Amino acid sequence: GERVLDLCAAPGGKATRLAADLEDSGLLWANEISRQRVRALQRTLELTGCAQAVITSETPERLAERLPGYFDAVLADAPCSGAGMFRRDPGAVRSYQSYGSEHCLPLQRSILEAAWRMLRPGGRLVYSTCTFSLEENESMVAWFCARHDDCQILPIMKAPGVSDGLMLSEPLRHTARIWPHRCAGDGHFC
Repeated sequence: GERVLDLCAAPGGKATRLAADLEDSGLLWANEISRQRVRALQRTLELTGCAQAVITSETPERLAERLPGYFDAVLADAPCSGAGMFRRDPGAVRSYQSYGSEHCLPLQRSILEAAWRMLRPGGRLVYSTCTFSLEENESMVAWFCARHDDCQILPIMKAPGVSDGLMLSEPLRHTARIWPHRCAGDGHFC
């Protein structure tokens, strides 16, 4: 019965999981700023048969202007430097060499601020990346929490092989890192 926003939704894997968790109730709003990538998102959601989804292609800032305090939960799997994908995606290496973390930090901050404005009081915001970068992960969460005194980092269940986040402060141990040498998959942060 919740209203859930997947703010950076393409290609749709996370959105389909959210749709399944909603169990045909509530609303899944899947947004992808890239018009090319929104086609993949649409195809993926159509294959699931999800009847309670809205798909948009809009900037997070414009959504936040029109939907303040609307969502119970927001997932922001932010564009990042992609260092966690090096093993699987040679394109991630080239992109990192061209842009690196510095290019992503202002965008990630902007996405987090917009996500926060769309969240109802007491709602949940999940921020994730596919990079190992301290600046894009724990430091980004610390920066965000310092700006919002009503924000707190809540403990999350961690599957075997998933580590606590790097402890810049005690609350950051509640974040999670997936290291490719500890479990199957790529490098991620949540």
